[in-house]
Amino acid sequence: MLWGRKYVYGFEMAILVAFAVLSALSNSVLMLIATRLILGIGVGGDYPISSTIMSEYSNIRSRGGKMVQAVFAMQGFGLLLGAAIGILSIHVLPAAESWRLMLGFGAIPAASVIYLRRKIRETPRYSLHTRGGDVAEAKKAIEDIVGSTVGTGGSGTAPGKVRMSALSKYAALLVGTAGSWFLFDMAFYGTSINNSIIFSAMGYGSAANPVISALHTAVGNMIIAAAFEIPGYWIAFGLIDRAGRKLLQWTGFGIMGAIYLTFAIAYAPLKADLPLFLGMYGMSFLFGNIGPNSTTFILPTELFPTQLRTTAHGISAGSGKAGAAIFTFALPSLEAAWASTVSSQCSQPSRLWRQP
Repeated sequence: MLWGRKYVYGFEMAILVAFAVLSALSNSVLMLIATRLILGIGVGGDYPISSTIMSEYSNIRSRGGKMVQAVFAMQGFGLLLGAAIGILSIHVLPAAESWRLMLGFGAIPAASVIYLRRKIRETPRYSLHTRGGDVAEAKKAIEDIVGSTVGTGGSGTAPGKVRMSALSKYAALLVGTAGSWFLFDMAFYGTSINNSIIFSAMGYGSAANPVISALHTAVGNMIIAAAFEIPGYWIAFGLIDRAGRKLLQWTGFGIMGAIYLTFAIAYAPLKADLPLFLGMYGMSFLFGNIGPNSTTFILPTELFPTQLRTTAHGISAGSGKAGAAIFTFALPSLEAAWASTVSSQCSQPSRLWRQP
């Protein structure tokens, strides 16, 4: 909001490149944690900036499905590439060093776009609505797009600086975008981060050799990405402007919830039927991407004014990652507490009969 889209667009990618490399060169756990933490700031910054720049360079008709969703859908191919790099690393490097290639490779695609990002002009909407009505800069950006000279029909009068307190006018919307993102990431990332546990439960992930276990997990992630996640992104691309954001978001949440509830009630018999188990597990990713994984990314670009768009989007995305972190760290504790409770009750069956 304060520095502009173009400046942050290049700055956060530079952070990502630098700290991807530094994390791969880590010589201690503390250095690894610190470098990955700072890298996360760069990744987190890319969410609101990428979506906002695409939104503000798009016409109203194409802003949702054709443009912003197309940007977001590329994540699916990134998931495939990440798993492939993991497999390659395991095969070409010693097991103790393969993680360095996995972490450092992220700098390559990021570095390849820094120059292109620096060539992008500030978005016309930001220049006109936030930067004091900078008509000249907006005119240059539009001319770069259309490839010809354009005229200007106004003086460029624009509102003054916008303070963070202006977000209070949009508090209800912010609660909606941040809250839905929080709930989605809590479930979605809590599930995907624990893919290896699911694979192990099916007898596929676990192995005496940790390298084989890692290989199984990478292959399993590639299968889920190719069969369910990538199709979900592009189905959303086709439906987002036809079905609407609200319908896709509610449908996705509803089907994910039904699948998770079914797993909670009938996990053991489902696990015994491997095709059914995999199908239901994969469908949770498919409908997650068709619905809230896509809509939570798009909605903040459309619901907030230009002056507050990136700030509101950043808060919403940050809330989502907070939900993912809470659930990821809380899940082992919940599992341990549940196991302890069940073990205690089973070891003292007479107590169960004495309860009213």
